[in-house]
Amino acid sequence: MYEDKNAYHCIMLLDEYGEDGLLIEAEGFDYPRLSMFVPNAKSIYERYQTSKPELKLHDMIKDTVEKIAELAHTDKTDFTSADMRKQRHISLNL
Repeated sequence: MYEDKNAYHCIMLLDEYGEDGLLIEAEGFDYPRLSMFVPNAKSIYERYQTSKPELKLHDMIKDTVEKIAELAHTDKTDFTSADMRKQRHISLNL
């Protein structure tokens, strides 16, 4: 676990049967250096969890960006979204 641009990367362990958890920070070491009990940690996790439609949209955007980059490298500049959907088998139904 480390710090990156003012964000601390750490691990949150959730209680399998309860609602609480532990936040653990290693500060670059191979073992936990700091830990904190987090009440209702499961609700925090669930609130910020990415939904399936959001993941699907992320994948669609990634595929689209890859296709645009591929077309840019072949100097093709005249394409439509329908062309990209056909070639990547992208469905716009979420």
